[in-house]
Amino acid sequence: MSSPGVIHIDRGSKVASKKATYRVENELGEGGFGSVYQISDMENLYALKLTKMWTFMPHERIEFAKRFRQEYDYGSRITSPYIVRSHDFDMLEGNPFMVMDLCTGGNLRDLVGKTFGSQKLDEIAHGILMGLKDLHDEGIIHRDIKPENILFDENRVPKLADFGISASIKKRHTVANFMGHAKEVFATGTYSPPEQIDPKQAMKVMGPSNDVYAFGAMMYELITGGRLPFGPFEEFMKDMAAYEQKKKEEKWDRAALEKSSPDQKWVEIISRCIRYRPEDRFGTIDEVLSVLGYQPVREEPGPEVYPQSDWVLRVQNGEEIGREYHLTNLKNSKSAGVLTIGWFNTENPFSNDIGIAEYFTEYISNFHATLEYNSDDYHWYIRDGQWREKGGVPGWYRSTNGVLVQGSRIDEGGKKLKPGDIIAIGDTTLKVVINQK
Repeated sequence: MSSPGVIHIDRGSKVASKKATYRVENELGEGGFGSVYQISDMENLYALKLTKMWTFMPHERIEFAKRFRQEYDYGSRITSPYIVRSHDFDMLEGNPFMVMDLCTGGNLRDLVGKTFGSQKLDEIAHGILMGLKDLHDEGIIHRDIKPENILFDENRVPKLADFGISASIKKRHTVANFMGHAKEVFATGTYSPPEQIDPKQAMKVMGPSNDVYAFGAMMYELITGGRLPFGPFEEFMKDMAAYEQKKKEEKWDRAALEKSSPDQKWVEIISRCIRYRPEDRFGTIDEVLSVLGYQPVREEPGPEVYPQSDWVLRVQNGEEIGREYHLTNLKNSKSAGVLTIGWFNTENPFSNDIGIAEYFTEYISNFHATLEYNSDDYHWYIRDGQWREKGGVPGWYRSTNGVLVQGSRIDEGGKKLKPGDIIAIGDTTLKVVINQK
């Protein structure tokens, strides 16, 4: 990546993309990585987010550019009233920028320390949860839920922002130092689930429960007027290992929550959100919404499944976003309705029927999963692991890091796939799609 230019944007400056020319109205904020400006295209007001690429070390630029582009891609392809939408993307002297919805109502951090009635608190939580649901339905885990990333529009509707470290980043998010402690933590550790901090666990349990944990910690802070369940950020930075041990032992200040909460249901919700083991938390956003008192959104019925249905796995996150694996075509090219999924080995590219590319992480096994077609109900079933020979002993061997379907771990017994299901394998998520012929 070539060296970016050092640029200064003043009020009244013009910023041009391939789609439009924008006028800078004023600067909204500045951080270590970039700045945000209010802009207009002479018809509408937007926010422009610029990354100061010149401030990064040369070896960091490619990775941060990928994250920034990823944030734009997510915000442009997901249509949701609870997610900040991206409208444009380009470069300014080697510095990437994106044009997004302008949210004039501030962020959730502005509300920490204020007192809320039960109805207002529920409304804020509902909007955040609906944004998370819309993300998760597309196979995206936010992984950086905190007050600064919850913005409000002019109607005070909360919107999720900043997908810069979402689960599709093409490298390990947490790097261990020689003591085994986290050295590089992109998410704010006081909100992060324990498994996200631990590089040995990070990809074994990547699913909705990661965001559920952060949501619980964030709502605890909002309800208690600025406290965090396991202690302040300064304590986390002073002794990360001790802080994470408190998470493991679930030693948090329940009394402060009970005293501050306008409704006891929040004690139940947060208690279950910040459990140490992912399987002990709420498994889906719908479960949280139900306890909060909202009926789950009625899902539109999926497409009918027929013998001639064209089943597709589409990469939502990972190295090859947008790539499609046509299961029906792959099945027809084989004598049996069994397909294998595993790491794409460039030296043996046909070792699996579906090879998942993985360049920056090592979470996908050579023999990760198996797909089996059932001609009686015209559906595919996915199983963790493959039948193979290991150490001279034939048998069914499971993968190292497991397989998730709709956020739940599956085993060798298998699970029936439905249109719209999200499959997580390592750092890659795939969406089950049906194309009718």
